[in-house]
Amino acid sequence: MKIVITSICPICGCLVDTKVDLEQYEAYAYGGVLAQDAFPTLSATDRETMISGMCPECQEEIFGSDDEDY
Repeated sequence: MKIVITSICPICGCLVDTKVDLEQYEAYAYGGVLAQDAFPTLSATDRETMISGMCPECQEEIFGSDDEDY
């Protein structure tokens, strides 16, 4: 089952929705599985949103535009 996780960007305050598999989210949130292992099909940007809550625009501002560099 898919669920939507809504994050509030700590930098700009915008809302970001990320759709993830419920079992993967539970492994990450409650099982201590690292984001890159729990969400192998998410982009690096989406995983960073799951970790920090930062929206893609703020991530690009901070990290640059190459999705795989961080």
